[in-house]
Amino acid sequence: MNLDWIILAEGFGTASNGAVTAIGINQMVVIAPVLPITTKRGVMAHFVDIKPELAGQELEVTLTVSDAAGNAIVAQTAPARMNPVQQWPD
Repeated sequence: MNLDWIILAEGFGTASNGAVTAIGINQMVVIAPVLPITTKRGVMAHFVDIKPELAGQELEVTLTVSDAAGNAIVAQTAPARMNPVQQWPD
């Protein structure tokens, strides 16, 4: 499984037809002197080359921001559920 793209937003809305709307993109810039900081964010990730057995499974996702030397500045781990149906077929 490979990560194709990711969106960070204040939240997401989903219409009955499956269309997704990202809410509040880029409304808060976090500068290094205020880290660590607690925020609420929605994360939408698009994975490609997914194995069929992962459909509907819960995964653990970790997002890390690192400095130029590779040291973690802030990290967050949360559960995520894979969609049971492929949303955007190739």
